[in-house]
Amino acid sequence: MQTEADVRLRTIHHDWAEAAERTQQTVRQISEQVRRFLDDQVWLENRRVLDIVRVVESSALACRDRPPDLGLDVDLPGVSIALPFERPLYSAQPAASVESMLGPADEEEIDVSALYAQTFVDHTRLAQNIRSLLPPRSSATLDEIIEFYPVEQGAAEIIGYLSLNVDDLVVTLDETEEMLLRYRHPNGTTHPARLPQVTVNRP
Repeated sequence: MQTEADVRLRTIHHDWAEAAERTQQTVRQISEQVRRFLDDQVWLENRRVLDIVRVVESSALACRDRPPDLGLDVDLPGVSIALPFERPLYSAQPAASVESMLGPADEEEIDVSALYAQTFVDHTRLAQNIRSLLPPRSSATLDEIIEFYPVEQGAAEIIGYLSLNVDDLVVTLDETEEMLLRYRHPNGTTHPARLPQVTVNRP
């Protein structure tokens, strides 16, 4: 079935041309209005500037015979001149003698025992101690852990517990609570350690 064409399509190009002409005419009218508005603003601004200049001129002429005491002191312009021949000539400095050969030093006994007294804390062993005590999804305080696994390396071992960084163990400190630990130093003496409540969690 063939549909009958709309008769308006026959003259659509003429309608578009007329609409474009009307649009261009509207744009020209708006541009003309804007130009007249800007011209008026420029004329008013120029008029205001001329009025201000006339006021300044009238005030200057009125006080020409009796100038006010106020004013500005302007230094005379000048440029300091430095001639090339006024600069001192280069003077060579005497060469400094450097003695790079050092004489034999006196033999001095140095105590190196501190280098061999360093304590190595095995963090893997500490983590295994906690895993053997704590099943998954449980927690315990540090004093409870030390009760089962006494400290063998002094304060360094306690710091090792606090600095554990493994995925299945989380060490938290509660500043509002306090705990007192007593540990045995490698030399056999017992020392107290006061620190915040330390809890070890095993997710």
